[in-house]
Amino acid sequence: MQGKYEWVPTATAPSEFPAYTMIGFLGFQNGSTVRLPGDNVTASGWGETGAIELIEPRFKPIPVSLDAVWFSVIESKFYHATFKLPLQLVESTFAAGFRAPPGEEPTPISRVIVGYAPGGDVAVWARGGRVVHMLGMFKAQEVNMRVSELIKNPDMSEQDFINDCLKGIITDQRLREIKSSPLPLGHWADLDRRYNWFPYLRGEYSEILIWVKGANGEQDWFAQGADNAVTTSATKQLPRPDVLNASWKMKNGRQYVARIQFSLPHLTKAFDALHTQQPGSNIHMEMMIGDIEPRISILLRNGNQVVPLREISYTVNAR
Repeated sequence: MQGKYEWVPTATAPSEFPAYTMIGFLGFQNGSTVRLPGDNVTASGWGETGAIELIEPRFKPIPVSLDAVWFSVIESKFYHATFKLPLQLVESTFAAGFRAPPGEEPTPISRVIVGYAPGGDVAVWARGGRVVHMLGMFKAQEVNMRVSELIKNPDMSEQDFINDCLKGIITDQRLREIKSSPLPLGHWADLDRRYNWFPYLRGEYSEILIWVKGANGEQDWFAQGADNAVTTSATKQLPRPDVLNASWKMKNGRQYVARIQFSLPHLTKAFDALHTQQPGSNIHMEMMIGDIEPRISILLRNGNQVVPLREISYTVNAR
């Protein structure tokens, strides 16, 4: 018999592609449901926690299905998602929780995040502490509805409603840019493309901790030590990184932190090139720190094959 856990549902959308969440439910095996926050606009970011409603009871069974309807504001399209979640993965994730970095207590699952994206891409993640793992990626069906069905003010036009949804989320100029060169359908599903890789900081440092924010919304940590990288991830296959945050201690005892932002197109070409040459082998993302000043260079290595990553931006600060 499944146990009950203390968690809450939340909904989100990409930061520049807001969704108006109409109604949504996560279902349990006993046939009951818990409601997702609805009747509002969300654009908290892919994989990020959105609006939360404190719903009783606090302790709930694990979710096994999703049924939701939303309005993709920039596309001006409606979608209906109705899916079963991968039961075995959901069960094992809730039962085990997530390992925490060394010296910290394991974290139970506290959030189930549902993400709505243009084209009908739908993602479901579990979150515990800072760790976020994807439970499933799905494709919703477009449905024939009218914006007028969402409007409660009889004096508001459909365009005024859309403008109101976009207010404070995206500028007019950025909106024109997005509409002039739209992302391909399936873009957010493609962000979950995975490779066998892990990050590694080269040099004689201690207390190395690396947090990776994946392009697919996942977040995971790597504690580099004498043995090998230890991570919360249940699989060697990881998404491409969007942002990497690293901390380490120098021999002189001084501590540093770095934030590295990647160019996804450039990074994808590098991963694909190494993966094609040696499919299935581990790709090492090696980071090197300058001795005189904290200058960072990064390369991908797969055996004898090396690809430098030149399109990165970063900041380094002493603690």
